[in-house]
Amino acid sequence: MLNCLLDIGVENTDAVKESLVSCASAICDCRPRFWSMVTEDIVKQCSGSLTQINDIPRLYRRTNKEVPNKPSAYLAGVMKPLNRFCEEHAASLSVVQKEEFLSHVFSALAHQFCEVTSEVLVSTKKMEESLRRLKKARGADKEKEKGGGVTDSDKIRTQIIIDIENFNSQMQSLGLTVSDAEGHSKLIALSQDAKTDMTSAS
Repeated sequence: MLNCLLDIGVENTDAVKESLVSCASAICDCRPRFWSMVTEDIVKQCSGSLTQINDIPRLYRRTNKEVPNKPSAYLAGVMKPLNRFCEEHAASLSVVQKEEFLSHVFSALAHQFCEVTSEVLVSTKKMEESLRRLKKARGADKEKEKGGGVTDSDKIRTQIIIDIENFNSQMQSLGLTVSDAEGHSKLIALSQDAKTDMTSAS
């Protein structure tokens, strides 16, 4: 490169080198902010579908639907932007960069996942207790719903448990060590709470 500069008549090559080093340093300084912006954008695209968690109760409350055994459809919408980004930039992302990126995305999504899901579980429990008091007041004791003796509330909980497991599994398949990621323990605790609140006979 120095020879090229000399060939075109540039004599103060030290100044050019200093300028290039300064530019390179400035670019490196911008990288954290750049990745932060990319992460925020992907999280925003993914999190839009998480609001559909609020629709789970109406899918099972007094609908006589079977006990869920597969993930909710909204998870495809959650993962689509992230899967697309990882596929498009697979060649340019190092293993370390990808792991760090996925960790930040997972943490942000897990936080929102927990917020919405916690609200659903709390409202489900309140509804369950209200129905129990109502049945008791009427002298009825028919807690079990049609369909294998599983209550509507437990169908809701089962769906949430499946969704949490599937979300973790899909993130793991992208290359993230989920068990080490921030937010994982909260999701697992939420799933365990749902299992603990189960009222139907196994």
